[in-house]
Amino acid sequence: MKKMALTSKSEGFIGQGIEIKGSLTGDEALVVEGKITGEISLNNHLTVQESAEIKANVETVELTINGTLEGKVQVSELITVNSTAQVSGELYSPRIIIEEGARFNGHVEMDFELPEGI
Repeated sequence: MKKMALTSKSEGFIGQGIEIKGSLTGDEALVVEGKITGEISLNNHLTVQESAEIKANVETVELTINGTLEGKVQVSELITVNSTAQVSGELYSPRIIIEEGARFNGHVEMDFELPEGI
């Protein structure tokens, strides 16, 4: 498995009133409170806040989920599914934490190869 490194201390933000459809890529950490439908590829940390609704395939270094996420998720370091999260889909990461109270429906795999370029 190819290791990714956190590459930036800056952080982007998508507010509650924002809805994005399509592909989102970048090197900054990102906090999402709004809606995203499509694809997300970050070379950093993605935080899904309680108000967020994400229906996307996600590739990132670290992921913290507090809100709703549906899709195929590939993370090179750590996925944290907090108690307020609702997750549906496939989770691939070497380390996964699912807190008591979180809703999860899907598949978890902790030994996988990342796609080229991530």
